[in-house]
Amino acid sequence: MRRATGIAREGKEEITALWQGYRQTQNPCLKEALIKRYVHLVRFVAGRMRICLPSHLRMEELEGAGIVGLLLAVDGFDPNYGVDFSTYAQPRIRGAILDELRKLDPLPRSARQKVKGIERALVALEQQLGRQPEHEEVAAYLGLSLEAYYEMLGEGNGFRALSLDNRRTAWAEDEADLVPNPMGDPGSDGLPRDLLVRERQALLGQIIDTLPSDEKMVIGLYYQEGLTMKEVGAVLDVSESRVSQLHSSAVLRLRTRLRHHGIGRQDLM
Repeated sequence: MRRATGIAREGKEEITALWQGYRQTQNPCLKEALIKRYVHLVRFVAGRMRICLPSHLRMEELEGAGIVGLLLAVDGFDPNYGVDFSTYAQPRIRGAILDELRKLDPLPRSARQKVKGIERALVALEQQLGRQPEHEEVAAYLGLSLEAYYEMLGEGNGFRALSLDNRRTAWAEDEADLVPNPMGDPGSDGLPRDLLVRERQALLGQIIDTLPSDEKMVIGLYYQEGLTMKEVGAVLDVSESRVSQLHSSAVLRLRTRLRHHGIGRQDLM
């Protein structure tokens, strides 16, 4: 145990020295060493995003855009903030990939219209039933078979990934945002920003509790437990594509409910 602790300490000291050296000298060799050390973050972020995007988008395209975010993160990171680089870099990598996806606009207009139709059906059925509708009920409302409804959800994956993430782009974020203000930033109504976020996250949790059981399970396993879509499918004994469809349905439900409360996803960040 002591030897393992010593190795971990040596590794931490090595990376700290590497960061300090790069910050002081801007040596391109040190920058290359940092990029090699952290390139796995690009693969991780791109891999999670790839699951929810149309099949014609290649992993190499996402990773290429993510590298841009990693480069910017390396240039902007200051280890003196006391923030782990992985925490600092991942939103910037994701932001760079999203920025590239917005340029590509991967979802056809017809698929966008279908997504809007699902959202309208969810709102109408919830008003009629006083609860979240089941998949079969939404499909019947739209005049579709259950399988056709699932296929429609699959077509909307790209739209969900782009439209729900309204964060600022990676390079527009100021490093100071990662250093919390102990008093909290004021929100639009004068309350501390962190208090508003906690209240809205509590509301999100309440809405998640109203989801159909299979969708709630997908959300819990994917976001709280950190499983991949494939791993979630193994737990639920369904295909990876079905997990992706359930995930899309859950996010559409959450978005329509949050919109009813005047809340966008950026308000939860």
